Amino acid sequence: MLSKLFMTAVLVLAAAGRLYAGQGVQDGLELKLRTNGEFLKAAAKIVSGEKSIEAAAILKLAEGSHDEAMSHLKSGEYEFASEDIDDSTRKAVHAIILSKNSHDSAIRDTVMKEEMALLADREHERKEARLRKGMAEVEIFIKTAERLLNDRHNEPAALKLNETKQIYAASKEKISRGDYDNALEDVSRAYKLATAAVKEIKRSQGDILTFPQAAYGDSKEVLAHEIKKNDAYAFFATTMVKGDQDRGSRLVSEGLAYREDALKAIRTGNDARAIDALKASTELLINALKASGN
Repeated sequence: MLSKLFMTAVLVLAAAGRLYAGQGVQDGLELKLRTNGEFLKAAAKIVSGEKSIEAAAILKLAEGSHDEAMSHLKSGEYEFASEDIDDSTRKAVHAIILSKNSHDSAIRDTVMKEEMALLADREHERKEARLRKGMAEVEIFIKTAERLLNDRHNEPAALKLNETKQIYAASKEKISRGDYDNALEDVSRAYKLATAAVKEIKRSQGDILTFPQAAYGDSKEVLAHEIKKNDAYAFFATTMVKGDQDRGSRLVSEGLAYREDALKAIRTGNDARAIDALKASTELLINALKASGN
């Protein structure tokens, strides 16, 4: 049964991939996304007939990846969109496997642990991609500010540029330690300072410039990402951490409390507080899974 399900998924992806390769990037991804949507519908019919809570939750995550793919496709982030579609299809396959083997604890644990491992890998890759994009933009504005300052010195701009370089250097140090979250925050701060330095110079020359906020630091995008990640880990932790008194279960309770705080902050429009609470929640849920041996 498992081999047949995996083979079906492979054939679906392979067929979409061949059509995708023969078209333009956007058209090919749109076709791949529609194929994924049809596969999700088929998976939903199977899952609904088996009454597996875990399978239904995994399918919901698959649908979330499909929605995120649509968002990335609309914004022109084709690489992320393609990864989202592959994520969605894989999760749908796992949902089918869980629904067909709901009483087999060995298969259930294998699927859940594979999903957690893949989620961690994907998170790492996404942060690296966001850092590469952000650092490239910061370097462009640093070089632009340096060139403009060589032509005409501006003390306020020079101070901003110096602070930019210090923050940017700190971000590189954090990357070397694997501290990607704080490195991303530093890169976002460096971007704002570098663009402010360029604006200051051009303003002194009578020119008015505006720059869009860096996409990798946009609060709405960060919030959407943190919600999705927290949804996944909340599901894994509440499903896999057993017991009422051990450290793992206490960490789950604390993580869910932070999650509730985040949801309240979202309802009141406080995105910054929601992001901080979601990050704290996710960290506690991950620690709970580690404490329970998962």
